[in-house]
Amino acid sequence: MTDAEAANGDAAAGEGEAAASPAAAPEPSAAPAPTVPRSPLPWPFLGVVAALTAVAFGPGVLDMVGRWMAEGTYYGHGPFVPAVTGWLIWRRRERLAAIGRRPSRLGLPVIAGSVLLLAASVVEDVHFTQNAALCGVIFGVALTVFGRAVIREIWPALAFLLFMVPLPQVGIVHLTFELKILAARISVALIDGLGVPAVLDGSTIHLPSASFQVDDACSGLRVLIGLLAFATVFAILETSRWRAALTLLLAVPVAVLANVGRILLLCRLATSGYSIDPEAPLHEGSGLVVYAVAFLLLLAVRALPGRDEEDEPSGDATAAPGHAAPSRGLVAATVALLALGATASLTFAYGQPTPERTERTKGIPLEIGAWRGVPVELSPRVFVILDTEDVVFHRYAKTAASSFPVDLYVVHAAESRKVAHPPEICFTGGGYLTRERQVATLSAAEGREIPTNRMLLERGPSRLLVYHWYRLDGKDTPSYVDHQISSLLRRVRRERREASMIRLSTPVAEGAEGLERAEARIAAFASEALGTALAPIR
Repeated sequence: MTDAEAANGDAAAGEGEAAASPAAAPEPSAAPAPTVPRSPLPWPFLGVVAALTAVAFGPGVLDMVGRWMAEGTYYGHGPFVPAVTGWLIWRRRERLAAIGRRPSRLGLPVIAGSVLLLAASVVEDVHFTQNAALCGVIFGVALTVFGRAVIREIWPALAFLLFMVPLPQVGIVHLTFELKILAARISVALIDGLGVPAVLDGSTIHLPSASFQVDDACSGLRVLIGLLAFATVFAILETSRWRAALTLLLAVPVAVLANVGRILLLCRLATSGYSIDPEAPLHEGSGLVVYAVAFLLLLAVRALPGRDEEDEPSGDATAAPGHAAPSRGLVAATVALLALGATASLTFAYGQPTPERTERTKGIPLEIGAWRGVPVELSPRVFVILDTEDVVFHRYAKTAASSFPVDLYVVHAAESRKVAHPPEICFTGGGYLTRERQVATLSAAEGREIPTNRMLLERGPSRLLVYHWYRLDGKDTPSYVDHQISSLLRRVRRERREASMIRLSTPVAEGAEGLERAEARIAAFASEALGTALAPIR
């Protein structure tokens, strides 16, 4: 066999082996990753939502901004709250991008409830609940557009928005009183514990060489509100759950104790002959020290040892990221609900005539038969709380030398303005305790019987007998709730209304006959002068 033939034979054998062996299987390739929809943010929808929200909540927001900027405000931190909320959300942007948007229908009930609260608040012109409803709408829209997984990541930041909503003035008055009495009691207990005799009379601390009144500025409410806001931010940023809980729990006692320290310092300065007038630098400077000390105490909590928990992904954070757009039905329902809120605002807030600046109480005479009256000056803060300038406070007596006069206090509100809150709130804020309370009938001129609230109040050694009631278009009632419901129905029907709160009071002398004589003075004024006094108001 020649070499050529051998070579041809080897080649043929190789081809045969190649033909006999199975074909080599190609390596399996990786399956393509599933495509997840990544819809852009629905900016036209969000623009419509923003416009409707601005229309619906405009009156409440304007009032809120005015409260932020008012002199002596408790909410000077208000403008920073939306900015801090935005920063808290922005710092989690990477996690939010990993989660993606998955719109949820659960946002609609939240929006619907907030719009209902808005409508009721606009009808009654209550700005606190209007602005609380705004926070609810923001939460509901975020849930609708971004879904539950995103909300689980950012709900603390959204809840922080509530710190921008000022409490009602009535609530501020009540809290101020409770806090200043608490701080005064703790201060007196500590002073006594140091061996210095101290006596508490209402909110006044009597020391051997001086007396110090714990006024509203020393209540610590401003410190407490600001410190709670700081504590909430610290808790949101905290990586240890127990340190976060401790920060929130300590906010209230730290604020109260820091304010007690301020009172003790001012008492020491008063006994040393220094001026502690509210306008004095020492008084203002001590307030700044309270802020600083309380802030540093909260900040010290973050330095405590503890195990930091890992920031675990929530909900669908482990799923493939994607961005879905809200369905047309979800968009339509959201816009419809916000349009309803905007309509309520346009109808009951913007659509109402400008409240009439009535001066009906100015027609109440100072001389009524044998009764002679003198006007009692009211502070500007009273008119802010009452939201009307149609207020009069006259002190009547039959003789100029009488030490037991009868005070007539009338607050009048016309059109959309609210009538005054129950007067027991103000008396409580002034340090009075209610010893008796009942519904009683007061006999006025021409045989008219007026149903009233009768209260016997006490502050230290002094007592005060008070009758008060409400009048709506000439009809009297002792019930604040009934009065508010009647006023609400009239406003819904867009009927003109004239509302008043009327209060008679007189001091009660010591002894068993003191109360009887006080009752006789009120009864005499009611029968002899009340009809003429109230003639100018409806």
